[in-house]
Amino acid sequence: MIELALPAFGRARVWLDEHPDIAVEGTRLVTRTLPARQGVSTIRRAGVELFVPSGALAGYALVCGRFVPNDRDTLALELPVGGTPADRLSWSLAADLDDVRPGLPDEYAESVLAALMAAPDVLGSGTLTLGPTAHAHVGSSPSVFFRASAALLDILAMNPEDISGEQVVRILQSRRG
Repeated sequence: MIELALPAFGRARVWLDEHPDIAVEGTRLVTRTLPARQGVSTIRRAGVELFVPSGALAGYALVCGRFVPNDRDTLALELPVGGTPADRLSWSLAADLDDVRPGLPDEYAESVLAALMAAPDVLGSGTLTLGPTAHAHVGSSPSVFFRASAALLDILAMNPEDISGEQVVRILQSRRG
């Protein structure tokens, strides 16, 4: 896991080839199947946790994913949403300021999916399964989930052994909303 300081007091954590240990199950699975061509040829896992202050509030999102390539001509997106309330994530970047819980509420699912519409061009054919995810009671929003999901996609496309903290900061900066 890489922990980073971002401009304007923001912070981020990025997991490469791993996920944080969060037990959560969605109540429904949102799926999309998109045309794709061959691309990334190895299984990839990553996670992005963003904490981005903006005025009196701080945006928060945690999105992880696992990509498994295949030789078909489609990319399947799988996103578990909803879920029952679970214990607070006391270790999250926003835990001192907000009530952070595992899972992705329905209101953020479309933003996550919108950020991942480029996945067939970035990753190629296969299955991209999102999760685990986490949200903050006050600080989460569609825009911060879009930003974290778009950054996750960029990170999944890179070889984890070649990723530096500076590259991750550039990715996160390029995904500012």
